[in-house]
Amino acid sequence: MANDGSGATTFTSPSLPTSAETAYVWQLARSGSLPADPANLRRMLSVAPAEVERYDEEIRTFRGLGDQHASRLLSERDTLVSYTAFCRSVLSPAQKLPNELLAKIFDLYFHETLHPGTGAITLEDQMQFFTRRALQELAQVCFRWYCVAIGTPQLWSTIIIHSDVWDRSFVYPEILTKLLASLLIRGKDYPLIIEMSIYPTMHCKRVLALLCRHARRWRKAHFWSIPQSQTFFHPTKNLKLDRLVSLSLDVESESWKDITAFQNSPFLTELTVARFHKLPILPWPQIKTVTYNSLGDGNPVRSALSVLRTAINMSICTLLLDLRRYDPNSESWGIHTTSRTQELYIQLMTSAGNDNDPVLGRFLDSLTLPRLTVLDIHPDDGGGVGVGVFPPLWSAAAFLDLADRSGFNNSTSLTSLALYVQVTDVELLHCLSAVPQLEKLELRDCVPAAVTDTFLRGLQLHGSTPLVPHLGLFSICCGLDFDDSTWVDLLASRRRVHSGQNRPFKAKLWWYEPRTRAVSSEALERIAQLVSEGGLVFDSGAYVSGIHG
Repeated sequence: MANDGSGATTFTSPSLPTSAETAYVWQLARSGSLPADPANLRRMLSVAPAEVERYDEEIRTFRGLGDQHASRLLSERDTLVSYTAFCRSVLSPAQKLPNELLAKIFDLYFHETLHPGTGAITLEDQMQFFTRRALQELAQVCFRWYCVAIGTPQLWSTIIIHSDVWDRSFVYPEILTKLLASLLIRGKDYPLIIEMSIYPTMHCKRVLALLCRHARRWRKAHFWSIPQSQTFFHPTKNLKLDRLVSLSLDVESESWKDITAFQNSPFLTELTVARFHKLPILPWPQIKTVTYNSLGDGNPVRSALSVLRTAINMSICTLLLDLRRYDPNSESWGIHTTSRTQELYIQLMTSAGNDNDPVLGRFLDSLTLPRLTVLDIHPDDGGGVGVGVFPPLWSAAAFLDLADRSGFNNSTSLTSLALYVQVTDVELLHCLSAVPQLEKLELRDCVPAAVTDTFLRGLQLHGSTPLVPHLGLFSICCGLDFDDSTWVDLLASRRRVHSGQNRPFKAKLWWYEPRTRAVSSEALERIAQLVSEGGLVFDSGAYVSGIHG
């Protein structure tokens, strides 16, 4: 309690901090340090709310005692509130995070705020990226956060350049180049992730030259050009790319086809190429993963075969083939290709007509895949959901010949098959007879249906030579053109085999909605009983997207 000089006694909190205590806690909050004795600060947090309420009550009660008295109460209240806020900051869980985890959080926050929304990249986005505005804001919280945000090279090691917006700049491109140079300096020697659009301007050429001076730091690099742009420059030759692991080239320019800049990349294993009429010069024997996009390629099948033939040690290959304006009769197929790839994913973009239907069969006829374990063939929707998706015509004869040439009947070959194609139930059963080692089968049905009673009965385990006896996962998305009891019988037969093993039989059933019926409640009850008895894991639901075929 305190006396104001006129005989009136007023309140002063016993928990009111001294100036030394306030300065100490302020310094802890500013530096991001932990207190030597946090117990006192915790006690302050527990008593402060009641003390602040007492100050509020005193201020209301003694409001008429004079301005000097009211000012003292308000000043003490503000001191207590400020001190409590600093205590709360010092004791926050963020203070206990190691710098490495804090830097990771900063990195996630920076990329989240980099370009919100779905609109096109603007010059303001580019400026915010170069200046790392989000990191600069975090750096103002406390000295520790400043050290982490400014002093962590990883946070400055991603370079994204949309040079096509520079011509609309409200600042000179030279200033953007200087900002980029500063960004590279703050990243020190940390490996770089680079994404850059190639645009036919001189400042773009200067930026590319600047990045090439840091080529030894490149870890992932993605270069792309604006469609129909004519670029006449490319990375300088003889780059020393000691850290390059992943390279993506989507550059529509004749000037890039003969570059040798990426040859000296001893650790390059991941490659994405698009819109190349001639494959670039690269250390192909060491590449393990390839994605080829045929967009704009007049001979997509021939180019795809060239990829399979050139990357002789490739493990995973993804082919996105645009066949909508492709005439298979005019294709020069070239040499029959043997590839040692282990996983092959083929996405076909086809039209509604039948002009492109023979292509898939001819493509399989051109291949021998002795090490293949995964084959996935489905239409590409061009980024949409069920829009313009037309499953290609399946060629059972071509697949059977491929299986025979490649030895799919041995113990190390095809174990996973995923198909979304136009095929009959009988053809599909015939094909499964050629892959006895199959463990995973995923089917998406179209019209006419392939998943029928005939097909499901063919997969039931009975007789001395059942189809795909090792099947452990069976997933279908279809129109339910079969009797539910046939589906339950299939699950029961497969469950009996797996019930004595450590791993259960996994089944997934998805049906199109609203165009088809749902699975009957009686069937679902029988399946639930099978699951409860063990050896079976089941999942089901409605698939809302439409389908063509």
